[in-house]
Amino acid sequence: MQLKDVQYLLHKIGDFIIPFEISDEKEKAGDNTISYYGWLAANGAWIIQESDTGEGTYRYCAGKDSYSAYWAARESQTYGLYSALTFGG
Repeated sequence: MQLKDVQYLLHKIGDFIIPFEISDEKEKAGDNTISYYGWLAANGAWIIQESDTGEGTYRYCAGKDSYSAYWAARESQTYGLYSALTFGG
């Protein structure tokens, strides 16, 4: 089961439900309809959410390490559905 509210994002990794807390927020330059949100867990796992208000969609990418590098390159990441997240790194 996964839940989302304004403070936490919960996702199952292995046998555990891991809470993620919001860490970064950035609007895409030149396009006010796309925003990015970074979520971090205490174990180092991360999720980046891409919100497109023009299309009405939310897509995600995730990993276990190198969050700052993925966040810096957030506009070029491959995003998918929340239910299909994997934490490869």
